Amino acid sequence: AEYASDSPPPQAELSLPTANPSQQAQKPWRSPPLLAARRNFVYFTMQREIVHKLENMSIRLADSHAHLDLEDHFPDQAAVLRRAREAGVLLVINVATGLADAAQVIATARTSPGIAAVIGVHPHGAGAMAEADLAALEGLAADPQVVAIGEIGLDFYRRRSPEEVQQQCFRRQLDLAVALKKVVVI
Repeated sequence: AEYASDSPPPQAELSLPTANPSQQAQKPWRSPPLLAARRNFVYFTMQREIVHKLENMSIRLADSHAHLDLEDHFPDQAAVLRRAREAGVLLVINVATGLADAAQVIATARTSPGIAAVIGVHPHGAGAMAEADLAALEGLAADPQVVAIGEIGLDFYRRRSPEEVQQQCFRRQLDLAVALKKVVVI
C-alpha cells in the first residue's frame, strides 16, 4: 500500500493480532525506491532550510558537551573556539574526563570567556577512585567556574569498574553536588 505521509508505517515486528491470519504473515514494509528518494530529498531540503534560518536569525547556541582539553581531539583549541564563535556558539560546556584533566578544564574556563567547566569521575574510572581523590574533587568542584559535577553515573554495559564501586562513587558524587549546590551531568 502507498502511504501519503513520508513517515513509514508501524514496524511489522510490532503488529497487533488481527482477525485475518494472512495479515500477520506479511513481510515488513519497505519504502518503494521513488518514495525513499522523495523522503531523502525532503530531509535534505529541510536541513538546508534549517541552516538558512540559523544563518539569518539572531539565535544563541550552546555546545552542551565538549572536551576542549583533549589534545588528541582538538590539537588547536584556539581555532576550535574561533570556529565555534563564528558559528554562533556562545557557551561551551567543557567536560573533564576525570581528575587528571579537571584542573586544566577549570583553567580553560577561567581564561576563555563563554566556557564553563564540568568535572567528575566517569563510571569507567570509579574503580581507581580513592578517598583522597574524592577530597581533591571536592576542592576542585568548589571553584565558581565549575557549573556541574559530571559526567557521572553507572555503566553496566562496558563494566570497566565493578558495579558496587560505580554505585558508591556515583552516590558520593551526587552527595558532593548537593552539598555544593551544583548541577549533575549524568
